[in-house]
Formats: sequence, C-alpha cells, structure tokens
Amino acid sequence: MTQTHEFLNRERERLTNIDTALSHMRARMDTRRQETAAHIDEWKHERKVDELEAQALDAEGYAEATKRLLELAQDEAWAASQEAIEARRVANEAKQKV
Repeated sequence: MTQTHEFLNRERERLTNIDTALSHMRARMDTRRQETAAHIDEWKHERKVDELEAQALDAEGYAEATKRLLELAQDEAWAASQEAIEARRVANEAKQKV
C-alpha cells in the first residue's frame, strides 16, 4: 500500500510539474505573439517585404512543427492507453487467481 501511495504522489508531482511547464510555455507564446504582431504592424506600415516574408516562412515552419508534435503526442497517448489496458487485464487476472 505504501508503494502505491508513493507512486501516486510521484505521479501527482510529475503532473504538477508538467502543468507548470505548460503554463510557462503558454505565457512565453502569448508574449511572443504580441511582440510579433507589433513587428508585423511596423513592417506592414514600412513595407518591409523581406521581414514579412521571413515571418511567413517562420510561421509556416512553426505550424508544421506543432502538427508533428501533435501527431507524436497522439501516438504516445495511444501507446499509453494500450499499456493501461494490458496492465488492467493483468491485474484483473491476478485478482481472479487469488
């Protein structure tokens, strides 16, 4: 029982750390988007086509990267689900034998 409690505490702490990291990432992304929007407005006003083109390429690259990250996360979630199903099957089997 102690091992289960320790495991759950570690998992809770790990999830808290992930939530904190995600909050920091979102804050940085929001700040970056605001700064980028200000630069884009300036570049449009000054007709800085090269900067606008570079920004478009960066945005396209970022979009592709985030789509790939989503695909990887979905693959990981599927694998984790399969592992959980198997762990539950083994646990249920063990209960029946007791």
